[in-house]
Amino acid sequence: MKKSILSVVSAGVLALPIGLSANVTSVTLDLVEFGNLTGLSVTGVNQTASPSPLYALGFEVDVGSLLPTMGGTLEHSGSSITFDGTTTVGDFSLGFDLARDIGLNSGYYLKDSLNDLVLFDVVFPQISLSGMDFSFGPSLLVISAELETFVGASGIAGSLVGMFRVDAMVDDGVVIPEASTYALILGLGALGFILFRRRKA
Repeated sequence: MKKSILSVVSAGVLALPIGLSANVTSVTLDLVEFGNLTGLSVTGVNQTASPSPLYALGFEVDVGSLLPTMGGTLEHSGSSITFDGTTTVGDFSLGFDLARDIGLNSGYYLKDSLNDLVLFDVVFPQISLSGMDFSFGPSLLVISAELETFVGASGIAGSLVGMFRVDAMVDDGVVIPEASTYALILGLGALGFILFRRRKA
């Protein structure tokens, strides 16, 4: 059963550190719902940054990571979460795959690079590029089909279990369009893809 964003934010989560890093991905998971769906309990977290307000966990974005909006990935080395004292996921990667753009899923995903496992699909991504400031979110996290298979569950893919956001500074050498320009690029790209598919059909 999918939950409202309010219940995800207000659910019991790990303690919120004070302060904010300059390049950070902030995450909140509904640990009760996640545990009920997957059978996994969080027993350890290696945070590498302080999260944004209202978020429970913070992971520092690797300097030099490429923006997922430009075809790259945002990497988070040293970040990890351990379940049941035995299973560790980490070195999280935020990326985009057009093949995952199905239903409410946006095509963006959050991957566990330690085990090469996509953990979550991203719903309703909010992307902003303004000058050197890059923000992604708040966006919703839903359980991926891969995680459903990994835990041996059935029918849990697409279940809402959390939310996240990214706040980062772009390197001086990276040239990115303004948000309005980027929206136009996305719109034209989507239109071209639709026309391409119609011609093939």
